[in-house]
Amino acid sequence: ELDIQGSEGRLLIGNAGRELYVTQKSKRFKGFQELEKIPFPEPKRYETPFIGGAREMVKSIRKPGDSSGEDALKTLETIYTIYKSAQQKGKRLRIK
Repeated sequence: ELDIQGSEGRLLIGNAGRELYVTQKSKRFKGFQELEKIPFPEPKRYETPFIGGAREMVKSIRKPGDSSGEDALKTLETIYTIYKSAQQKGKRLRIK
């Protein structure tokens, strides 16, 4: 299950489906905001993850994508350093 929360709402994606909530002014409490569930927008077309992945792979061969292998490596190094820091009780570490 993937639960993404931000200042404008919440996106919940899981095996049972997907839900979308947007931030609205509270109907019960003055000066507060609440999340209101709204219908999830349907995609214009459906495709399997395998077809979508293959399409993206072909596209990235023809033209550089938004992120590179170097970006992915830096991300993994950052995640590794976070885990290593947690194992050392929050010790501040430098990302290599």
